[in-house]
Amino acid sequence: MNIYAQHNDRHRTVHNVYYVKSYYYRCISNTRLSGIERYLCSSACLHGSYGTQKNNETFSIIKSCLSGLIYAMSHVYSNDEPPVTRPNSRSPTQPGFLRVIVTDVAFLWPIVALLIALVVAQLFQLDHRLADTLYALEGHHWALRGHWLTSHVLHRDAQKFSIAIGVVTLGLVIASNFWQRLKPYRRGLIATFVGAITSLLLVSLLKHQLPLACPWDLQRYGGDLIGDRLFELRWQQDPSGCFPAGHAAGGYVLLVWFFFARRYQLPGYRWAWLPGLLIGLVFGIDQELRGAHFLSHDLAAILLCWVVSYIVFHAIAGWHKPAQSVPRYQ
Repeated sequence: MNIYAQHNDRHRTVHNVYYVKSYYYRCISNTRLSGIERYLCSSACLHGSYGTQKNNETFSIIKSCLSGLIYAMSHVYSNDEPPVTRPNSRSPTQPGFLRVIVTDVAFLWPIVALLIALVVAQLFQLDHRLADTLYALEGHHWALRGHWLTSHVLHRDAQKFSIAIGVVTLGLVIASNFWQRLKPYRRGLIATFVGAITSLLLVSLLKHQLPLACPWDLQRYGGDLIGDRLFELRWQQDPSGCFPAGHAAGGYVLLVWFFFARRYQLPGYRWAWLPGLLIGLVFGIDQELRGAHFLSHDLAAILLCWVVSYIVFHAIAGWHKPAQSVPRYQ
């Protein structure tokens, strides 16, 4: 086997190097060999072919280089080992955020339903019809505007409830840094808190920047502003600023907990949207009874909270699907 033992001249050395490299490439290119088999084959070639050339500096360098290269190549080209990927590269099976959005039926269907409801409300003038009915039932004035139940309990005290929910969520985020049981949910809790705050800030910003009138501002319902067009911008008249519905949004922001529950597959997560929807409806109906909002104001609020919460939550928690599993503690 050792055919190089008696040849030390430079020409023979170069020929031997060429032979060893050729045999080495035949080893690593054989697809029927596994990674470890290619490594053993190439090592046998190197050590068996010129093992006696210990005093030859050129062969020592080549031997060291090729041994390391063979070991590395055996892992890269192995058929029974996973491919090496860059640390920051995205897996080809991990979808991007656009693909996640357009394939997430649970997210898209509510949007479609709300957009249809907004169009129907405008086509059939449901905003004015509902406001006319409530205004007439209250004696052609907003009798419930200052009522203790609608004004104090369901409006002023309910705002404190929304603040309390935010404080509790922030407390959970902080506790997730120390409480072992909450650590798997830490990223989701941060996404939930930021999603809720972002939704409220956007609704509040639009409400104070868009000069759209409330029902109680219009002469039709006992106010001072002339005209009854719902989306008329009244820059010079300084209306109350009622679009979208800010108080109802304090309940609708709880819809973000649906995305949290779905991400971690919590028990009953398919109904996790229900508390936020019910609380938002109670807040919205209360404000409509007081003459503070039209129906479209509440529909716009829930649409904004749903979309903004979804985008912000997944931007922080990740766009991957299916839902992430976490360890269950006894």
